[in-house]
Amino acid sequence: MFPTALPTRKRRRPEAAFARGREEVKFRDVTLFLVERRMGKSRRNFLSNLARSKGFCVDDALSADVTHVVSEGNVAQELWSWLEEQGFRETCDKHVLHISWFTESMSAGRPVPVEIRHYIQNPAVDQRSCAHPSAKPESAVSPYACQRRTTLNNHNKIFTDALEVLAENLEFCGNQGPSLAFRRAASVLKSLPEALRCLEETQHLPCLGEHCRAIIEEISECGSCSRVEEILNDERYRTMKLFSSVFGVGPKTAENWFCRGLRTFEQVLNEPSIRLNRMQTAGFLFYEDISKPVSRTEARALKIIVEEAVICVNPSATVSITGGFRR
Repeated sequence: MFPTALPTRKRRRPEAAFARGREEVKFRDVTLFLVERRMGKSRRNFLSNLARSKGFCVDDALSADVTHVVSEGNVAQELWSWLEEQGFRETCDKHVLHISWFTESMSAGRPVPVEIRHYIQNPAVDQRSCAHPSAKPESAVSPYACQRRTTLNNHNKIFTDALEVLAENLEFCGNQGPSLAFRRAASVLKSLPEALRCLEETQHLPCLGEHCRAIIEEISECGSCSRVEEILNDERYRTMKLFSSVFGVGPKTAENWFCRGLRTFEQVLNEPSIRLNRMQTAGFLFYEDISKPVSRTEARALKIIVEEAVICVNPSATVSITGGFRR
């Protein structure tokens, strides 16, 4: 007699061990959908369960409730073609994102802000934008300076110079907030790959408020800004700028000297009641050298001196020149 075979029991798949719907949903404004294409079913299930365990709402179907579509390893054109076949339409409250946004959100334990680098752009929209240059995306330029590429050639110098004069004058007056706003606007304009052709091109640029756009409009129409011209001809501004150019002299000290009737370096140095500190003394003594930028040749010569000293201590070490050559 043959022994009776015991009935085999099917092993439970690891992803099925997670009970759907039991996790508390913490972020009700965010509904995720993970694209299975290229990601694979098992990895998709694992990531979906991970998100649910952290309080995210994950939909297994591409429903109308989905706000964040997450993709991994898909070509943008193929992905968007597939999404459109599923009836997905891009709107302001729906995002198609790279897996990097998902991993960052999992690490943070919350939905991190969506940045430009996270988006998987629709090639069809990009082609329409090229055909109609006036239709620029709202997020073409990042509001964060560290995420912007700034070219060595400033294509909007006529605007940035004016904004920086306004910023500097406000700084001399102690208005740090408005001064910072003008400097941020100038920084954004410096990062643009080409010169502004019309005021409409500033509509979707970050850090440019109505005041900045009014200044840009006036310069575009008249070639200069009347307020900037007034500041440049103002005795207080010119004196404050001169004094604050000395190493160790800040706006408060420059203001003090101006209020005492001093207008030149000679008057400051010949005033017996003024006692310079060590930094200010060095600033006047080496004013010409400090004001003149270091040339690349001088920087390379200095690197050789430092490199020789470093190699004596550690032969395998390397020395690199970084930063600017201002001082």
